[in-house]
Amino acid sequence: MSNDPTIPPTQPTLETILDRINALGESLSAEIVKVRTDLSAEIEMLRGELQSFRAETFEKLAKIDEKFEVITDDLLEIRAKQKQHGKRLNELERKVS
Repeated sequence: MSNDPTIPPTQPTLETILDRINALGESLSAEIVKVRTDLSAEIEMLRGELQSFRAETFEKLAKIDEKFEVITDDLLEIRAKQKQHGKRLNELERKVS
């Protein structure tokens, strides 16, 4: 402790506290920069995976759409033949009666 009357007796304690607060602030700033860097890398990786997922999903949905078209065409063809057979059956029944 200094005997100088112009320096308050708590001055060294305050300086120590301020030094620790500044060191803590620097440490937190460095940690924030590290977290931001890590997060940016993770976000970029996720963006790439999302793009890949979108492309794969679009491709699979396009295939499903094509399959539905084929099924619809087949179903319409079956219905048309069923209608023709119904007409023929009605005509045959009419001839028999």
